[in-house]
Amino acid sequence: DQMTDMIESVLTYTRAEMSAEEPVQLSLTSLVQSVVADYEDIGKPVAFAETPHAIVERGRSVFSGDSGSRRVMREDARRVLVIARPISLRRALSNLIDNALKYGRRATLSVTATSTTASIFVEDAGTTLSEQELEKLIGPFSRGDNAQLVDGVGLGLTIVSTIARQHGGRLEFDRSTTGLRASLHITRY
Repeated sequence: DQMTDMIESVLTYTRAEMSAEEPVQLSLTSLVQSVVADYEDIGKPVAFAETPHAIVERGRSVFSGDSGSRRVMREDARRVLVIARPISLRRALSNLIDNALKYGRRATLSVTATSTTASIFVEDAGTTLSEQELEKLIGPFSRGDNAQLVDGVGLGLTIVSTIARQHGGRLEFDRSTTGLRASLHITRY
């Protein structure tokens, strides 16, 4: 089983490098919610943190009788559309969630976006590794000192980082109030 897992990880890493999957337009929020629901269905402590509705400043218009700007609620503020590879992104999310569950007991995901970048955040509860140690673990077959009793071959973060680069982005780590937060940033095309 371990050999099969290792071979599967190597093949996934290789496929990600080859960029075999064609990008499509998708709702990143829906994709993340779908992955979270898969984990919830099997009883894993994974949750999606809803982003509140955005308030958009509406400027004055020559067609409007308003004498200034006013704040309006945007109906689709939580919908983040991107051009991306859905299977690759699912794999990246699964790797980040699995790491959060292995080393931090739970995972909370959220999505934010600007006009140029979409970001997926995966927060855990109690990872003891520093951001610098995690940055080192992005290399292939690298495992942390706290991973001796946990299954794996050291390709999870390498795959996530490769998928982020494939989408014109990057993988970063920082401390959150409860533990560690992995940030998967991708370019919005």
